Amino acid sequence: MSTAPPRFSIVVPHYDGSISDGAMLRGLNSLAAQTLRDFEVLLLHDGPLTRPLPDLAKLNLPGLRFSAGAQRQNDWGHSLRDAGIRAATGDYVVHFNPDNVLSVNVTLPQSKYGDQQKINSFYNQLVERLSGLPGVEAAAIAYDHPLQANWIDSFQIEGRAAPAPGESLSANFAPVSPDYFRTVTTPILKGRQFTSQDDENHPGVVIVNETFLSRYFPDEPAIGQRLRLSPPAMIWQNQRLTSFEIIGIARDVKSGGLNAKAEPAYYVPAAQSPLTDMTILVRTKNNPEAIVPTLRNAVLAIDPNQPITNINTMNKIVADSIAQPRLSMTLMGLFGVLALILAAVGIYGLLSYAVAQRTQELGIRIALGAQVGDVLRLVLKQGMILVLIGEAIGLAGAFALTRLIRGLLFGVTTTDFTTFAGVAAMLAAVALVATFVPARRAAKVDPLVALRYE
Repeated sequence: MSTAPPRFSIVVPHYDGSISDGAMLRGLNSLAAQTLRDFEVLLLHDGPLTRPLPDLAKLNLPGLRFSAGAQRQNDWGHSLRDAGIRAATGDYVVHFNPDNVLSVNVTLPQSKYGDQQKINSFYNQLVERLSGLPGVEAAAIAYDHPLQANWIDSFQIEGRAAPAPGESLSANFAPVSPDYFRTVTTPILKGRQFTSQDDENHPGVVIVNETFLSRYFPDEPAIGQRLRLSPPAMIWQNQRLTSFEIIGIARDVKSGGLNAKAEPAYYVPAAQSPLTDMTILVRTKNNPEAIVPTLRNAVLAIDPNQPITNINTMNKIVADSIAQPRLSMTLMGLFGVLALILAAVGIYGLLSYAVAQRTQELGIRIALGAQVGDVLRLVLKQGMILVLIGEAIGLAGAFALTRLIRGLLFGVTTTDFTTFAGVAAMLAAVALVATFVPARRAAKVDPLVALRYE
């Protein structure tokens, strides 16, 4: 088995009790049938394994590798997942899990919720009610869901000189509740997450992501540093807190889309930045859409006149975010198949015509003692030389033009050797088949008939 790092790392916490081998193998087969080709699965468990690792012979995935490790679970229940993510060696680590997550928007009217105490009271009650529902694993509020970033704001780093006029430090701004990172399964890599004590009556705190860390604190520790935030007072109603201490580092999430680079982001407790417009995120054990009526009733129990909007599962949001690239790639794939068929028909037609034009020559060769295999190799060689010349020209053109579809690719580079080699091999195979038919017919030419052919 290859020792090269895998492309993707998939972390399975609490393997020994949370998932069956059958379900895991079905899921891995589904992934392999889509875009993932080379990936590792890290199985994390509490204490010794009580069952053997899955039978890899059931999967036709030679690049797949399993590894298992034990890690003591902490009170939050996610140390296994975090340990797996730290141990992952893939280029891409699957750390945001959209499965079984419901996203719902709530907009509180300013006329009724004009101060921060009323806003915090409503959302605190709602999260508490939702967290206690049967089948709900976690619930949280956030200004945006993980694949969305609508608010970019500026800040200053205390102890550093202010930016020059016309310049500023900025990042995605995200107010979230304490259980947000658990709900969307985005790990805290260092430091701590928010708690219920991080409210308007306690000092300001902030969690930043990896990209924020590498951009603004490349050579010094970020935890313990302080940011001075200054969003518009008309939007942020809690104007008492302006200085926030960095208490944690969160894993990057590609809020701009799956094919976009991660942007710097900082998270603040929703209780310290109360907003009327928020997104409710609920992670369930089963189908999240089933709890929509219960969620609506929970909102109405707090405020009988408060509606909910934009009800979506995170899986649907993810699917919608890649719908246009998927459609474009589907169309390009269909046109590619059509081009392949036309190329095969063209090669067949061209070589059939060439064989017909050389019927007398081939008949003379056979009459003079040429074997069937000699004639077959002659025609195949001449046909494949043309094909290989065409492929060389096509590959050069494709190599130069692939940058135009860079935005449609995910998990593969525009000059991926495997893709280019695979396409070239497939085209050569199709061309060989298209060449073989007229070559075989030429090898069966009757010399007497060929000499009379005009």
